[in-house]
Amino acid sequence: MSVSVPDAKVRDGLNAVSGAQYLGSAIGPAVGAAMAIAFSYRGAIFASGLLIAAVATAVIFLVPADKVRKKELDLSGAAIALAPFKPTLQFALGVLLFFALFALTTFRSVATPIALKDIAGASVTEVTGIAFTLGGIASALGVWALSTSLFRRWRLRDILAVTCVLTALAHLLLALAGSVWLFVLAFTLASFLNASMMPATNTMIALNVSRERRGTAFGIGSAAQAVAFMVGPMGAAMFAKFSLKAGFVTVGVLMLALAALVAFAVREPPVEK
Repeated sequence: MSVSVPDAKVRDGLNAVSGAQYLGSAIGPAVGAAMAIAFSYRGAIFASGLLIAAVATAVIFLVPADKVRKKELDLSGAAIALAPFKPTLQFALGVLLFFALFALTTFRSVATPIALKDIAGASVTEVTGIAFTLGGIASALGVWALSTSLFRRWRLRDILAVTCVLTALAHLLLALAGSVWLFVLAFTLASFLNASMMPATNTMIALNVSRERRGTAFGIGSAAQAVAFMVGPMGAAMFAKFSLKAGFVTVGVLMLALAALVAFAVREPPVEK
């Protein structure tokens, strides 16, 4: 997507993609639950398969194919070799943020049911579902509301640093929550802030490499995401054995450290009009 969008519009394009992703994560479980109630689990799975087939068919016919040339030519007609991929510090910072945001998301996903049960001392299936639904909706709003407004007007470094600090405070609030609903409120706030940073982080990755190397850049980002999907749950499981409150405090401290790194090291990425 970032290859076909002009550099000046990359942030807007990534906002739209991230917003749709988070909105889908909120709507999907709700729709799945409704279909399971109406059609049973087998019916819900069958309907999901039909929906995926319909979307795939629509993509085949509606999304235009990329125009790819096997070789770039210079003015004399000679083939130009693809420039080697040389990651910069700014690109590495973008990948680090990308990793941190997904690790935080998976950490909260695993820790939340356990923490809610510790607070309530009973079954928390319903309130956990409510927390995840509110978190998904808040994530979509974070991308479309906060990211599309503040991240356009403020310097990337400043707004990322401030949002990291606020995210740290949200996780400290999770550690201090003494009631189920206060925890759900803090979880929703943390999800909102977490998601709001995602388009800006994608923008850092996209604009700190050459256009022809963006596929490589997002491939590295996907690898960092895969590692985050391991680190987040592993961290939650480790702290659950001792103290999830200590885990949330640790996450808050790490986010404050990340905010300091962002404030001192991140530079506004170059944008070609």
